[in-house]
Amino acid sequence: MYLFNILYLISIILLAPLYLKKLLNKKYRNIIKKRLFPDIKFSEKKRIWIHAVSVGEVKGLERFIGELKKKTDQNIVLSVTTLTGFDIAKKIFPDIDVINSPLDFSFAVKKFTKLINPKILILNELEIWPNWIMILKRRKIPIFLINGRISDKAFVRYKKFLFLLKPFFRKLSKVMIQGDWYKDRFTMMGVPVKNIISCGNIKADEAIAAAKVLPSSEKLRKDFKLGDKGKILVFASTHIDDENFFLPVLNELLKTFFIIIAPRHTKRSESLKKRISDHGVNSFLYSQTGKDIPNDGIMIFDEMGYLMKLMKLSDIVFMGGGFDRSVGGHNLYEPAILSKPIIGGPHFSNFPDIGSALVKAGVFRVLKSQEELLRISYELSLLRNYELIADEKNAVFSRSGAIECIIGQIEEFIN
Repeated sequence: MYLFNILYLISIILLAPLYLKKLLNKKYRNIIKKRLFPDIKFSEKKRIWIHAVSVGEVKGLERFIGELKKKTDQNIVLSVTTLTGFDIAKKIFPDIDVINSPLDFSFAVKKFTKLINPKILILNELEIWPNWIMILKRRKIPIFLINGRISDKAFVRYKKFLFLLKPFFRKLSKVMIQGDWYKDRFTMMGVPVKNIISCGNIKADEAIAAAKVLPSSEKLRKDFKLGDKGKILVFASTHIDDENFFLPVLNELLKTFFIIIAPRHTKRSESLKKRISDHGVNSFLYSQTGKDIPNDGIMIFDEMGYLMKLMKLSDIVFMGGGFDRSVGGHNLYEPAILSKPIIGGPHFSNFPDIGSALVKAGVFRVLKSQEELLRISYELSLLRNYELIADEKNAVFSRSGAIECIIGQIEEFIN
């Protein structure tokens, strides 16, 4: 433990100049304080501690936590790392304790563990922190990794520090992975084969459940005041590299579509508006439209929590994150369960299985050039009835059942 505390301190000293501006911000300092000294009261009764990093992981846990609450009468604590993830978690889970996650200093983790008094710890996707793992295992608290995966980028990085990380991966009680293709990676990291269970991806279950309660496309068009806008192309969860790809051809796309761009990080909306203007195209922020949607220009959707509704009312979905290898693409389950034609970049390592299946079925078209974007989107706009609905939905349904599988693996530990 002391070795990692020293390494963290050295890192803080070296990186301090880069974070000086943030440290001058009172709100940021307050968050650091809460990550060192938890804002939660001690519980005599054991609790279930769940951890998620950011917005995507928090939203992906909604149905899992709902089903978990049906199986146990124990209270749940959700710790979240990012500021936006924390804000979303407070809205989605008003009836459970949501706190900032601990920094991996041993004194902080000990304080969190004492106050939370966890029966088990559930980590989502991949969060391996040495002090956190070590302290909980010493207290004989089972640690589960659910929806487990190791991306290509993370795997390359982890292999360089295999000698340091193996002992901590080995301490995980069970690892429920998204698919068999991750099994070799986790065994190489030190997890015993007997502790690895392939349960599938929670995001498939979440997408299916969310799709069932969405209003009709017609109602959504009316709700968003888009009823007379014709064909709609939604650019979902975009990053700068995605935008660099399609911004130069927006004028051409506008001849066929009404365009909505929903950036992955809404705080970039103003700068995105300027970049669109630099390409000679008008745009407006959804939050500033009031009752009427302008007839001219591109809508920048700068509010959170509506992405799946936007995809439902669209005719074509461009899924973001695919033109940046380090991002690795975003959730393909959602447009697939909605039976939408999907286009995007070549990088979908975050969703390798469903991505490959959708590409093979011809329902996810990977773009190599701006000319392809124009041609393929125009061809798809001519479809009256999308012909490959069954292939998309089957690709999602065949990968569902993760939540039931995970709860089945941990049920004996929570009751």
